Amino acid sequence: MVGAGEYLLKVTSAKTREHLLSRTCWNIAGFPMFVAPWSHDFTPEEAPITSAVVPVELRGVPYLLFNKESLSRLATAVGKPVSLAPETERKENFQVAKLFVRVDLTRELPQR
Repeated sequence: MVGAGEYLLKVTSAKTREHLLSRTCWNIAGFPMFVAPWSHDFTPEEAPITSAVVPVELRGVPYLLFNKESLSRLATAVGKPVSLAPETERKENFQVAKLFVRVDLTRELPQR
């Protein structure tokens, strides 16, 4: 443990390390975990991560807006759209649209 709620992990497998660092935010047991490569400049008091790609669900979206352009536009209320979730891209469930959005962690997120 490096600081309160901060951990330093040594990952010896290059493949596992690459997979872990492929995302900045992981959901583990319902808790967000932010991941970043080690840096000599790291200090626990100053978080090095200012943004993260997070999953966002939009409910009640009209059928005609169930396309990448419209959903991306709606998601800008949360952050910068990155991609649609595969199931949303395949239009499997019109009850919920799932996207991945890069959010600014230094700002407050909008309420529902």
